[in-house]
Amino acid sequence: MIQKAIRETIQKYDMIRPGQRVLIGFSGGADSLCLLVNLHELSKSMGFTAEAVHVHHMLRHEAADRDAAFTEAFCRERGIPYTLVRVDVKTRANAFNESTEEAARNLRYEALFRILQEHGSDRIALAHHQNDLAETVLFHMIRGSGLKGLSGIPPVRGPVIRPLLFVSRRDILLDLKERGMSYCTDETNDSDDASRNVIRHYVMPALREIRRDADAKISGTGNYLSEVDRYLTEKARELLRGGASSDADGIDAGLLCAEDPVMQDYLVSVYLRDHGFSMKDITREHLRQAARLSAMGVGKKTDLPGGVFAVRTYTGVAFRKKEDAGREEAGEKTGCFLRCRVFDRPKGRTFPEKEYTKWLDYDKIKGTPVLRTRRPKDRISVRAGEHKKLKDWMIDEKIPQEMRGSLLLAADGSEILWVVGYRLGADYRVTDATTRIMEISIEKEGETGDEG
Repeated sequence: MIQKAIRETIQKYDMIRPGQRVLIGFSGGADSLCLLVNLHELSKSMGFTAEAVHVHHMLRHEAADRDAAFTEAFCRERGIPYTLVRVDVKTRANAFNESTEEAARNLRYEALFRILQEHGSDRIALAHHQNDLAETVLFHMIRGSGLKGLSGIPPVRGPVIRPLLFVSRRDILLDLKERGMSYCTDETNDSDDASRNVIRHYVMPALREIRRDADAKISGTGNYLSEVDRYLTEKARELLRGGASSDADGIDAGLLCAEDPVMQDYLVSVYLRDHGFSMKDITREHLRQAARLSAMGVGKKTDLPGGVFAVRTYTGVAFRKKEDAGREEAGEKTGCFLRCRVFDRPKGRTFPEKEYTKWLDYDKIKGTPVLRTRRPKDRISVRAGEHKKLKDWMIDEKIPQEMRGSLLLAADGSEILWVVGYRLGADYRVTDATTRIMEISIEKEGETGDEG
């Protein structure tokens, strides 16, 4: 039985507290079945409530329907509260130019977070295990990731918890065999289309030939690197707080030049994260290139992934979206720009209603917000998980047609976070489950202050 290991992981990382409600992502596969059964049993002795959520991706037709029927029957027989959610992956992939895997993942997380809010739950438990962790470490290694990527999968991130993260796939299957439980099998996991499946089917077996406990050793290294990453991150944050950096000026050149290359990398990555820039596809080499600008002449630039560039200013290294946080599209016309700041939510903190400053759930935001005017595919969440085309929303709100093209929008891709002067997107509002805050404010050139 692996229940002891799961209990110890929950306690070590303070994953679940008595009285809390835990949503368990239940695909019907071996991993999620093992997680559901063990958490359901532990809920009695640890004083929390367990419920299952099955996300039907509408991709595998009859096979997916069978999985949904299996999960519902399993929960009904055991008296486990159950929710079925259907999501249209193909439509999402086409609309957002995402791969099928990316669209499925994004919709799955959106559905789980929506149910979390609707049910008033506290945690989302996912069934990632030790083998997943090892594969992720290797995958990030070949992408050239820094220590954060090499740490693999975090045990806790916001309301998301992973109680099986230090349990091997072998032990999961053994647990189910001892219980005499069958489970669903997703045939797409046997495909070599995805890079991770190549690592799973070829790389990891080869490493196990060299060392039987390769998964445990790799995941253990990931855990150690996670501790190192946390330490260096806090050191960088302390240096940034004490240095001559600011939202407008970026990172002080003297501060960067005084540190060794490893800390320079951390100064850049922490600054980017704390100021709301997306870190997707940013590697160690990108961080190093940005830091090197501190020793170059004013005006020197380097491009980063995600439409971001770093530029040497008179005082340091600054970071801008290629839209320059909306200055080129909206700012030059209005004299306004978008200022972003990210911070951990202070315990018990509530946020006031202000006209030109808003507070959002940072973990729901995928990229870097920009200030702009409307585009054809824009949409806004009117209620949690429910979206409308921005055009339709404007019509419903009776916004005069002549005004629609000039309204300022804080946008994350085609997702509208905030229609300035009107409303926030419902999916991004701060809730009791929010752990990190993004503060966004509209300011005029030459002015500072929340209410610009």
